[in-house]
Amino acid sequence: MKKKLCKAWIVLILAVMTLMLSACSGFVRNEEWGYFTVKFYDDRETAYITGLTEEGQQQRFLVIPEEIDGVKVYTIGERPLLQMWSSIGYADICSDKLEKIYIPFSTEIISGSFRNSSNLMKVVSIRDDYYINGFEYSIKRCYSREVYIERGYTRNCYVMSNVSYFYNYETEENYGYYWIDDWDYGGKIEFIPPEPEREGYTFGGWYKEPECINKWNFETDVLPEERTEINEEGEEEVVYQETKLYAKWL
Repeated sequence: MKKKLCKAWIVLILAVMTLMLSACSGFVRNEEWGYFTVKFYDDRETAYITGLTEEGQQQRFLVIPEEIDGVKVYTIGERPLLQMWSSIGYADICSDKLEKIYIPFSTEIISGSFRNSSNLMKVVSIRDDYYINGFEYSIKRCYSREVYIERGYTRNCYVMSNVSYFYNYETEENYGYYWIDDWDYGGKIEFIPPEPEREGYTFGGWYKEPECINKWNFETDVLPEERTEINEEGEEEVVYQETKLYAKWL
C-alpha cells in the first residue's frame, strides 16, 4: 500500500511539473510587433520583449514602447519567475547594427539581454532620483546609461545625458523633461525623438529657447564644442554642457 501511494505521489508530482514547464515554455509563443518579438502573459495583461524581428535587426536606434497592442511592456526579457524553470530568462536582442536603445522609466532589463549586440554602447532612460551604490543622485533628475557587454552580461556606468527635450508647458510631467539623449560634443543629433503629444495642441517642432524663436535644425545644428578644465586633483576633465530643446505648441 505504501509503495502504491509513493508511486502515485511521484506520478502526481511529475505531472504537475510537466504542466508547469509546459505553461512556461510551450503555450506562450513569440509574436512579432514592429521591430520586436513579444510574449504576452496573464491573458494579455503584461508584455515581455524577447528579441528583434528582421526589420528590428537593421536599426541603429530603437525605442522600447511603453505599451504594445495596449498592453504594458514589463521587461526586456522573460518574466523573472520563469527562471525557476528555465535558463532562458533574458531576451535575445541580437543585432550588430544596434548602437543605442531608449527605454521607458518603468521598463526593466534582465541582465544578459544584449549579449549578442556587440556594438550597443548606450541605453538611455529618464530617471527621477536614482540610487547608485548607496548614494543618491538627483542632479537634473535625468540619466543615461552606457552599457558594456562582457561575457554576455551588462555592466552599467551611469552618466548624465547632455541633450534634454522639454514639454514646455505649465502642467508638464517628469519635471518638464520629455526625452533625453547623449551625443558627442561638437557633433550633430542623429536621432529625432518621437513627437510629444498634448491634448488640444499640435506639436510645432523643437526650439532653442522656451519662447520658441530659433528652431533647431537637425541637419546643420551641432552641440557645443568639448571643453575641458583641471579639477581639484589636478587632472583634466570634460566640462558638462547641457543642450536644452523646447517643444513648440500650436
